[in-house]
Amino acid sequence: QGVDQTSRPCLALWRRPRGPRRSGPARGPAMGHGSSRGEEVPFELPQQQVVSVGGAPIIGGGPGRLPAVLPAAHHETIAQVKNPLVWDKASFNVARNSSSKHLWDFSAEFSSDVPCELSVHFHCREQVGSRLLEYALADGHAPPSHTMSFQAGKHTVSLSGASAIDLRKHPLEVIWKYKARRSDVVPVVLSLIGGAVQSVVHLALDTPKVRPAGGEAVGLTCTLLRQKVFVGGREYTLQDVYGLADLGKEDNHDESAVGDPCVICLTDPRNTAILPCRHMCVCEDCSRQLRAGAAPHCPICRCDIRGMQVFDVKKP
Repeated sequence: QGVDQTSRPCLALWRRPRGPRRSGPARGPAMGHGSSRGEEVPFELPQQQVVSVGGAPIIGGGPGRLPAVLPAAHHETIAQVKNPLVWDKASFNVARNSSSKHLWDFSAEFSSDVPCELSVHFHCREQVGSRLLEYALADGHAPPSHTMSFQAGKHTVSLSGASAIDLRKHPLEVIWKYKARRSDVVPVVLSLIGGAVQSVVHLALDTPKVRPAGGEAVGLTCTLLRQKVFVGGREYTLQDVYGLADLGKEDNHDESAVGDPCVICLTDPRNTAILPCRHMCVCEDCSRQLRAGAAPHCPICRCDIRGMQVFDVKKP
């Protein structure tokens, strides 16, 4: 996991001149049209308009355009630290309660290496306290918070029965949806505190963008807004860097190790992530070739390359 460092985008447009089409004498027959030497073949010269909104101007057109020179790769020195409180991001779920169409049960899973305390907050604002991230109700309409304790191990959190989400008492549009105009208000916060670490996830509920066919009842979806860790008086926003977990796990590089070599040269270990997709799939030498314009897309997902981030493992 690492920090997303994206460069500001640039915009380049090719456009043809407006007005009448220019024409001139042809120097030979047009391919495929059988034109004679004396005929005039119309032609147009494209005009290039380069608009820079930060960073280097982009030259060229079409979906494969590249900046003339991508920004230099950002170097990040990292140390491998084990987080004792880990949320299973695929486990966040809401399901309709069988006893009422207005009640919804919430569940999530996490694992802890130490005894911990979980607090669940709704429709709240976050602020940095002296030792931890703290949460206060955004207004008097928010549901009450819940607190529970767990021993080390893997656990499932369930809000059901009297703790279930009541959409009749607390409407979806008012309490549970994330609104950009009130971005400081978080619909659901799960805060785990164990030892000197606080692991936090921000969630929101919404209806599916695609409605079910056949007259089926509309369900709810649970969306992960962001994930944070607060440790040593500092707050860290977590973002996945795909492949970072394998970086530096062996001192001696093995070219036959699955997934370890750079996907381009297949020789040097991969240590550079492509932004904004955050696939760590190339070595630093090959990343220089990509920045020089060798290829416009990430080798893994084919998204446009906007920057690079090199990770150096801090040896103990």
